[in-house]
Amino acid sequence: MKEKSSEEEKSSMPPAIAHKLNEQEQREIDIAISMIDSLLRSDLSQSVALKATKIRALLIKQDCEGALSAATNTLRFNKDNIQVTKLRAIALFRNGSTDSAIKHLQQILRKDPDNKEIKKLFKLFKSIGRAKVAANDAFKSNDLALALTRYTECMAFDRSNHKFNCILYANRSAVWLKQKEWQNAYDDASVAIELDETYVKAYGRRLQALYGLDRYDEAVGDAERALALDPSSDDLKLQLREAKIQLKRSKKKDYYKILGVDKDATETEIKKGFRKMAMIYHPDKFASGSDDEQKNAEEKFKEIGEAYEVLKDPKLKQRYDSGVDPDQLKSGGCG
Repeated sequence: MKEKSSEEEKSSMPPAIAHKLNEQEQREIDIAISMIDSLLRSDLSQSVALKATKIRALLIKQDCEGALSAATNTLRFNKDNIQVTKLRAIALFRNGSTDSAIKHLQQILRKDPDNKEIKKLFKLFKSIGRAKVAANDAFKSNDLALALTRYTECMAFDRSNHKFNCILYANRSAVWLKQKEWQNAYDDASVAIELDETYVKAYGRRLQALYGLDRYDEAVGDAERALALDPSSDDLKLQLREAKIQLKRSKKKDYYKILGVDKDATETEIKKGFRKMAMIYHPDKFASGSDDEQKNAEEKFKEIGEAYEVLKDPKLKQRYDSGVDPDQLKSGGCG
């Protein structure tokens, strides 16, 4: 059976975002919530229907924490209200508390076992949970083709759950990264960030994709944005430092690229890359070529030898990877 190409995979995927509010819709929903709050400060302060409407508005706004807080407060005095319990279940689910959300739905079904709406929601939550576990398991077992399929299937379950889909897009970006599909990884990480600008992991995934795309200036920008979200994180500080090193190194000779290997290449892969490139550009192969061809081959061959000389030596390689200028590696100078 013929495997799907990356483009075929992407073309069969669901649209990136559903129910994403534009600026006008955002303003309108904020006005609606403000009007509801005004009514709740009047004679309608005990209106459960009005409070339920506010919770729905908060969910549409993707303010899941606000919706959960409002539902929790309403249920304190209306413990048996099915609509508010259902809305709290949705808010819990969107905040990542799947088990608690399912328990809320079970609570309703014990009292109203024939409630079709709740049964449908219960089945949906269960299905989403199983699908996400299956996707994560495929990724952990390195079955990348299956992981791509499973994460894509998960996205189709609840297109309005931005927080959940943000995680799915970031996870699928990780799959693309493993496959070295840099543009696809970048695209998915970008959707994740659009869905939730505070999701730090998505910036890390996009940063790795930007390395693969040789877009180092942008990678530094993402590293800075991630650190701004959590300024005390040592990991994010290290990530920013590494991004700056990669940017600095991108403006100089790239020994890995010269040998045709990845930046995380093993000693064996580096040796294999050297032999392959040395064979391609060995001056003897260009003995009958033009003067320009011979000169170019000699320069390439010298560059290949220089790259291998550094990358095969652990100490020189470590200094090169830390951003030291290639011309200063053996002199002991600092970059």
